[in-house]
Amino acid sequence: PHASENQNLVKETGIGLCSSCHSEIPKQVAEGPVVHQPLKKGNCAACHNPHFSDEKALLLKKANPLCLSCHTKLEGSIAKPNAVVHAAVKEGSCLDCHQPHVGRFPRLVSKKVPQLCTDCHDLTQAGLVRSHGGFPIQQAQCIACHEPHVSSKKGLLNEVAHSPFLKGDCVACHEK
Repeated sequence: PHASENQNLVKETGIGLCSSCHSEIPKQVAEGPVVHQPLKKGNCAACHNPHFSDEKALLLKKANPLCLSCHTKLEGSIAKPNAVVHAAVKEGSCLDCHQPHVGRFPRLVSKKVPQLCTDCHDLTQAGLVRSHGGFPIQQAQCIACHEPHVSSKKGLLNEVAHSPFLKGDCVACHEK
């Protein structure tokens, strides 16, 4: 009982140890087209405390600061003066849009765009339609024009955009 080949006297390391109780995880990792990097490396402890926590799912800290502890470029962008930050990011709701372990879509988003966006945004709402020049946006690829997390531009617009778009001259390329 006082010897082990592994640090901290655990029977196994990484996902092997955690999957002794969380048996669904190895199957999800094997089948999931997109796997969170710490999990892929078997480093469950990068996000979870194996013994106790004040946070649900035994997270090391609240989800937003935990995610930003690795996603430091995003953290830096959010901290910039005059940054326009998406409400979900401000509220620390990373897991409203992203899967924590395994997902079917790039960047571990829980749904395809625009369905992901419609969980919070009504794409038929008059003000939103008006701000998009009256064009139907129900099937739009929102992230083609908008940053999902943070931007220096009002409306979370992408940093680089097509000149007619920036001028609101959509009919230069599109039919009304």
